[in-house]
Amino acid sequence: LPLLLARLHEARPALRDAAALALDSLCAALPPEALFPMLLRMLDIQAPKVRTSALLIISEVAPAAAHLLAAGVHMRPAVQKVLPLAAEKQPELRRAAIDAMLALHAAAPPTFLAQAGQLPLAAQHQLRSLVAADAPELA
Repeated sequence: LPLLLARLHEARPALRDAAALALDSLCAALPPEALFPMLLRMLDIQAPKVRTSALLIISEVAPAAAHLLAAGVHMRPAVQKVLPLAAEKQPELRRAAIDAMLALHAAAPPTFLAQAGQLPLAAQHQLRSLVAADAPELA
């Protein structure tokens, strides 16, 4: 999975398209219960391209995983892993993390807010400032 995610940023179109096709097939074959935790584990990999791609897929998968994310036990690690990436230096990674946070919120708003409320105050302020423009209700 990390190699496929990294190849989504490949300069060669044929390789990039093949990776996208393989990832689309994988995402279609796996239920959100299996796919979502795998994507969260990809955020532990230090390669920015892998993280960015994983975040983009998390944003796409979050609506289908709403039933999973409605449980705090699944939302908590998602928020805890995604939020720090919104402060990264790479603009693509930062934007993908913000979009993923917004997708998590949209998938299960009450659970997202409950988990955000359990973050340390500094992290809560960071979250509010990052998503204020896109989700004023969180500001």
